[in-house]
Amino acid sequence: MSKMVDENLSPCNPTGKTLLVLRKRLGWTQPQLGEFIGVTEQTVRNHEKGRHRLRLELWQYKKLHQLMASVGMTVDDLPDPPK
Repeated sequence: MSKMVDENLSPCNPTGKTLLVLRKRLGWTQPQLGEFIGVTEQTVRNHEKGRHRLRLELWQYKKLHQLMASVGMTVDDLPDPPK
């Protein structure tokens, strides 16, 4: 199994709000988004509610980036790393 990206080191970890905005712009449900990026519906729900942060592999970031581009979002819409 490949190593997961550490959410504390990743400058690209989407906030729950960012993921929710993306999902709503797509008109997708939590299960649809989860299936596309390779996580469970529960993971999407917990992330959107701020219960935990996503830990994504690089291929998942690539899929997330593709989705964001399809609705006019860029990496600038992702949060900056904590200072």
